[in-house]
Amino acid sequence: SRGQDIDAKGLKRLLQNLEKRFNVNVEQRVKYSGEPQKFMESEVELDEAVCALNAVTASGNLYHMLASPGIIQIFLALVQHENGDI
Repeated sequence: SRGQDIDAKGLKRLLQNLEKRFNVNVEQRVKYSGEPQKFMESEVELDEAVCALNAVTASGNLYHMLASPGIIQIFLALVQHENGDI
């Protein structure tokens, strides 16, 4: 999606994917807290989901969709994520 225009439907898919990847990562980090190799794949998938949101930068008219309470909570959690690369 990078560098491409995105519509509301596409952004909704990206946000749903972000939420799903975030939740999986949280679950795996708790389940495998002492074994980082077991949650590494979910870290990569979460990072990819975050990077996919770059597509929205060219579509300022969709920014309001980023302001939903659930998405804001995810963004706040990502800022504090243990993996600073995310």
